[in-house]
Amino acid sequence: LILCDPLGNIVTVNDAASQLFGQDPKRLRNQPFHYYIADDSPAEKKEFLARFGRRSVESSRLNLKTREGGAVPVILSSSILKDGKGELAGTVTVAKDITALNQAELALRASQERYRDLVENLNDVIYSLNEHGTLTYVSPRVTSAFGYLPSELIGTPIQDYLLEDDRERITQRFDEVIKGGFGASNFQLRKKDGSLAWVRASARPIRQSGKIIGLRGVITDISKQMATTEEMRQLEARLHRAQKMEAIGTLAGGVAHDLNNILSGIVSYPELLLMDLPDDSELCKPLELIKGSGEKAATVVQDLLTLARRGMANFETINLNGVIKDFLESPE
Repeated sequence: LILCDPLGNIVTVNDAASQLFGQDPKRLRNQPFHYYIADDSPAEKKEFLARFGRRSVESSRLNLKTREGGAVPVILSSSILKDGKGELAGTVTVAKDITALNQAELALRASQERYRDLVENLNDVIYSLNEHGTLTYVSPRVTSAFGYLPSELIGTPIQDYLLEDDRERITQRFDEVIKGGFGASNFQLRKKDGSLAWVRASARPIRQSGKIIGLRGVITDISKQMATTEEMRQLEARLHRAQKMEAIGTLAGGVAHDLNNILSGIVSYPELLLMDLPDDSELCKPLELIKGSGEKAATVVQDLLTLARRGMANFETINLNGVIKDFLESPE
């Protein structure tokens, strides 16, 4: 407490004020009070002195000088005193040391700055929902990730950005988290340009006075991971197909060699018989048909061997009329 006369000179101070100034109360007596107000905040000091001794002043933040030349941050509140005739008798000022408060505010500001830096530079999107599934906060990262401004999303239901096939599943997961659990789900999210992105969303409940009022979580874009997973799935499918074709080729090779052994008799023996028969024998034509059928079968076997060896098939130009004629004339 600092008591001043109508001219603004100090009349007396209490022990707390004496300790704050670091001086004996007697040395402060008759000293102008404004002398002890630091000049580091000229605008605030001018405003305070303009009202000091004329009318009440409340909660002005200023620094008071100490004996050692330092400064103590205080909140000053001043009231005028009147005598029995209603004339100005002086002022009484309360100076509250707010050093600890200033340090706490600085620490809070630094903490908020660290939190803001973390939220704004995190690769993932931080979000919160109320108990009805409406977005109440979205970090700025959402703009670069999905194209939306945070202001466009806040106040809208999260379901508006889900595919219809995912809504029931995600809503069920949301209900589980609201009841006090932990949820993490993969689903597709609709971006502002209409395209889809695979995301992984995790969430925990928000509690206030012991009651769950919503949830807060993180959304991670996993489109690249999902694309890699799909590519691996396709590669695995191709590998399975290749293994299957290899097995088929091995089987075809074995069958082809066995058929070749069988066909060698069907093709060779008619030739031997024809060599012993006269040209006008009735058996010549049937034997030639047997030989021709065997040679056709040998061509099919050659195709099987081509498959088994993964060789290149030979292509040739043919006359379809000849193919049809041979077919119509064949005994088959």
